[in-house]
Amino acid sequence: MGAMVWKVSIGGQVYDADFETLKQWVAQGSVGPTDQVYKEGLGWSEAQRVPVLRDLFAPPGPAVGQSAGGAQGYGAPTANPYQPPTYPQSPPNTYGNPYGQYGGGSTYGAPAPEYASNAPAYGQVGYGAMAYSYSNQLPPQASLVQRFFGTILDGIGSTVFCLPGFLFFFATARPTGDPENPVGSGAVTGLYLFVFLGAVGYLALCAWMMSRNGSTPGKKIVGTVVLDEHGQYLGFWKAVGREVLKNILGQACGLLLLWLLFDQNRQQLYDKAIAANVYEA
Repeated sequence: MGAMVWKVSIGGQVYDADFETLKQWVAQGSVGPTDQVYKEGLGWSEAQRVPVLRDLFAPPGPAVGQSAGGAQGYGAPTANPYQPPTYPQSPPNTYGNPYGQYGGGSTYGAPAPEYASNAPAYGQVGYGAMAYSYSNQLPPQASLVQRFFGTILDGIGSTVFCLPGFLFFFATARPTGDPENPVGSGAVTGLYLFVFLGAVGYLALCAWMMSRNGSTPGKKIVGTVVLDEHGQYLGFWKAVGREVLKNILGQACGLLLLWLLFDQNRQQLYDKAIAANVYEA
């Protein structure tokens, strides 16, 4: 478990850590019960809701021979509290004292009054998207292979959304006997309408997903993410603009989508327009 990478969101920054390091941060008070943590397969959640972390926030009981009031043995004064070692790259301590220590701004791990976490848990109703950050350092750019297959998969997804239009057409098309209009206008109109709605629906889904977790369905499968120049997810309408520009350029001239092969930043023209790029997730 120690080799598995966790992420912790504190003060708008996201820190990477293995499990043992994460436990040290909890002991130091750098990570609180309401701070957001992430692991592949778990998603974003409050630290106190993660089963393997929950017990780390429990108040410590008195030692053997020690009263609940803090006296040790028979009336002996309380010994100095244990001070965990400081991890050199730990997040800032936003609490009055480490968990389980006496004194300071909180008792038994309760956060200091000035601490407040508004970070959302991924997928909770009413919460916004998590800010994506690598401590001001962007992740590696996605490879051309990842981007190619991500585009192909999204094209397949868009086609699936348009299938109801073709099914409607084949179900309602009737020969008219007119050489100029061999099929009834209702079937043709329904085909265009359902294909249009399917394409718009998939575009809206891609924009919504990019604003929430940086990935379209295709990008999610190949492990890529769309970020702006600050390492943040795109807003919904900015993501809509990206997808619209992508489709306009693709329809106008498909060769324009090969721009990234010659761009030093490996950006598409539509990504240049909104100051974004595709990175490894």
